[in-house]
Amino acid sequence: MYTNIDPNSVYNSAISTDEITKKRQDKPTNKIIFCVGIVLTMLLIAQLTYPITIPELKALQSNDLFKQISGFTILILIFYQWRLTHLRNSKQGVKIKNVLRTHQWLGAIAPGLIFLHAPNVGYAYQSILIYSFIGLIFVGLCNYHVFKIRKKWYINSWITLHISLATLCLALMIYHIYITYTYS
Repeated sequence: MYTNIDPNSVYNSAISTDEITKKRQDKPTNKIIFCVGIVLTMLLIAQLTYPITIPELKALQSNDLFKQISGFTILILIFYQWRLTHLRNSKQGVKIKNVLRTHQWLGAIAPGLIFLHAPNVGYAYQSILIYSFIGLIFVGLCNYHVFKIRKKWYINSWITLHISLATLCLALMIYHIYITYTYS
């Protein structure tokens, strides 16, 4: 009946009941993050495919100050997401699990910020930016924590694709900011 409980962890005095309870509580969180991310990404895709006209949102999106604030909010979020890579590479005594959880939540809500910032796909590099961002979100949501795939080839392929798309998005975002401020 309780086949998923490791007898060594239950009877091991080094593991407290708080840790066992926390492990059980962490499992649904991955599914919640996945669902939030999927819903917001689908909402973003729906807006980009069949533009949703919300008069208040359209008025905000046409305001230059709102565009700048929402754009820089997205840029700060992206830079903050790179913090996880920095902490993993620096090998500081930081608990990566807490940073990873924040990374996952921010990645899941990022499509909502894009929904607020971009009323349409745009042209040329902007369309590449938005589609690579959507790809980045989907790849992030399909991580090995959610699908419980522990194969080395999957983890290595996943992390390589995720970081490659994140690098592409960051480069295109910086180019977008340069073009916006140069020609406006």
